[in-house]
Amino acid sequence: MLISDMPSMVGDGIDMAPQSVIEIADNTATGRPRLLYGTMGVCVVSPTLEGMAKGSESPFSDGMDIHPGDSAGQIFPDARFDGNLQADIEAAEVIIIQQPRHGTIVRRDVSQIKYAPEDGFIGDDQVVFLVNIGGKNIKVIYFIEVVDISTKPGADYDKYQTIYRKHCEKSEWRILHHLPKEGSVASHLAD
Repeated sequence: MLISDMPSMVGDGIDMAPQSVIEIADNTATGRPRLLYGTMGVCVVSPTLEGMAKGSESPFSDGMDIHPGDSAGQIFPDARFDGNLQADIEAAEVIIIQQPRHGTIVRRDVSQIKYAPEDGFIGDDQVVFLVNIGGKNIKVIYFIEVVDISTKPGADYDKYQTIYRKHCEKSEWRILHHLPKEGSVASHLAD
């Protein structure tokens, strides 16, 4: 995905549902729908499956590490400075609401999530998560560009960084941020 193809506003290549559809899932504890607090976009560049290290400590070992909880936390301006908010981010509930079309998501535990492209795939992919942080629901859209580059041990990491900068002007950005006036999220805004 080239920088010019990255959406910066709702409507620039992103299908946004009306507010009634954004009430994504039932909150079984209260019986009320979960309202959307905001949406974050994340641009990442992934090597092909063949270019990934196998069974090593690399962030590209058997898939590319992605962090929807951390990405969702960036919607809060003071996330890096608020210890309580950091604890909420670490305890975030992450739900996959749209699987990638050309790859798979692998969850090893609550916090470790990996994206692995299909064998032989090169191009654009996308995965969407719903992340609940302290009662606030943030939609996180990962825009993934799969390129033919190796991240195996001994590979040229500078080349990966150059390709990343070519495809991703920003790593994370707010697509939508609004404060609902009522509902489960609004009740937590005063916290």
